[in-house]
Amino acid sequence: MSFLWALKLLSASFDFRLYREFEKFPHFEVARKVFYFYHMPFLIHYIFFLISPFFWYQILFKKESFFSLLFTTYLPPLFIYGGTFIFLVLMDKFEFYSQPPTLYRKNPYFGIKNAIMITSNLIFFLVHPILGWLALGVSSIMTFVFSIIQWSLYLEKPISKTFAESLLLVSLFLLVAVLILFIVNLFESIQLLQRFGLL
Repeated sequence: MSFLWALKLLSASFDFRLYREFEKFPHFEVARKVFYFYHMPFLIHYIFFLISPFFWYQILFKKESFFSLLFTTYLPPLFIYGGTFIFLVLMDKFEFYSQPPTLYRKNPYFGIKNAIMITSNLIFFLVHPILGWLALGVSSIMTFVFSIIQWSLYLEKPISKTFAESLLLVSLFLLVAVLILFIVNLFESIQLLQRFGLL
């Protein structure tokens, strides 16, 4: 884990033309290690919401409870961030194995590395949730676009093809999410029917 390298990666990620600069960064073959080395230095700062002026304003003047703010304001962005990060891991894996041979190539993890923009922007939630959601949305779009461009340059294939492949992955990702929601709703419906003695 290195905050210095995380800052360098953030600087390099804001220009998709510098994607070859990624080769100069410490390389990790496992996505988990990339996350720990580059993203954790930014992510651990999220806990500072405990000293956020907005947080204490809501507690002291709006009479919000700690757990209410936690579950409605500060945990949802982490779930969205986690889902986005998992999608980018899958996209990196999908693109890497889309063109053989992969035996002597190393996965550059363009998606995960560009996601440093998302991780670093989580700090805006400490200022105000609206600003945080705005930063999260903009940085997610930038990460997605930059990753598509960089994978296209790296694999030397049309951007339109890479974009179409990413849309396919988005569809599969959404399908899994819909299935999970369906199963959760099914269990809740069964519990309601049992409570009213209809099942």
